Amino acid sequence: CTSNIKQIVKVSIVTIANGNDNIAIYVPIFVQSKSWEIVAYAVGFLLMVAVLCLVCYSFIHFPPIFKFAQKYAQFISPFIFIALGIYILIDSKCFPWLIKVIQTGQWTIS
Repeated sequence: CTSNIKQIVKVSIVTIANGNDNIAIYVPIFVQSKSWEIVAYAVGFLLMVAVLCLVCYSFIHFPPIFKFAQKYAQFISPFIFIALGIYILIDSKCFPWLIKVIQTGQWTIS
């Protein structure tokens, strides 16, 4: 029983630790979004998860792509995530808002 609790705690800690990057990405987007936009993001997310699962399933069954991904994914992935993060920060206008907060001291969202 004690080992089960330890396993649950370990998995919970890893899950929380891995979720921080999601919070950093989604907060700037959701803060400036209207309710219907958040619903659209959620629906789009669910649809894209389904597409991603189908694509990954296809990769597993197509050996040349699988071998390429297995060989180079660890090198390509960081650049993709960094580029995506930069795009989201720029598109969400987070930097101009942060500069305005620093200059004025007001945490209002307009």
